[in-house]
Order: sequence, then C-alpha cells, then structure tokens
Amino acid sequence: MASVFKGRSITAYTALLSLTAIIGCTPAPEFLKAAEELAPFEIVLPDFLPHEMELVGVDVIAPPPGFEMAEDELDRNTQVVLQFANGDGSAEVVLYESIAGTSLGNDDVSVVDVGGVEGRSVEDQERGYLTLAWPGEDIAFLLTGYMTDTLTRDEIMRIAESIGD
Repeated sequence: MASVFKGRSITAYTALLSLTAIIGCTPAPEFLKAAEELAPFEIVLPDFLPHEMELVGVDVIAPPPGFEMAEDELDRNTQVVLQFANGDGSAEVVLYESIAGTSLGNDDVSVVDVGGVEGRSVEDQERGYLTLAWPGEDIAFLLTGYMTDTLTRDEIMRIAESIGD
C-alpha cells in the first residue's frame, strides 16, 4: 500500500462528532492515528491493494457520547469502516472491522479459507460483488469487493488474505 495519499478528503465520524482531514502528501499512519483514537482496537489495513487502490474513506461508528452502556458493550458496538478505491473508480472494496464479529446470515453462504482462517462468503455475480467475513485475532472482518473488468474475485480474496498478516 502506498504510504502517501494524493489530495483526498477522508472523514471519520463518531456519533455526532466528525473529524475531517484533507490528505495532501500526509503519511497514512498519521491520519489513521486520529481514527484509532476513536476506535477501541487497532485498525488493520490490507498489505495488498491492486490497481493503485488507496484508502479514500474511514468512518468510526460508535454510540454517542453519554450513551449509557457498560464500557465493554460500548467497545463491542463500535465499528470501523474503511473504503479503498483507485482513481477512476474501477476498483473498490469496503472493509468493516469490529470486536462484536460479523455475520452474513444463512442464505447462499459458502465456507472459504481466508489466509488459513475459516470464513464465510456470499457472491452475487448479477450484482457483481463478493463479501467475505472472518474472525481475526482480536477483531472480526467483513470485506465487500465489487468485481469489475479491473478488480477480480481472486484479487478480492488476496486483499482479504493480506489483512492482519
């Protein structure tokens, strides 16, 4: 993954509070540090991103400040959503990370190997997407990739396998 972003606007939201940063030659870890301060876990990025894809959006979704809930429940109800795309929009994936885990339901779900871990997948050829869900060491992941003439099913699998290496 490139360590420098090219003039993209990235926004992180938590409840009603929003953080906006214009990224102009700023190393990714510096911007992600702001999002990680809002997340109760370390945000994990893929090591493999084909077709000059880069991080273009980050949302941290959490219960609003003052919401009454046990701290561990607040953590479990926080999600990080990362969007990666290339410049012309022909390759895009969205990655969800959370402590609570992920589920794809029961319809048309297949078991897949995601980097040596058992995961689940749903593939919709008509709509052109592949969604994968699998557990990590401390957090769970859900990745949706949009299959196009540019981005293939195999590349989406490689992106998933590169997360948490």
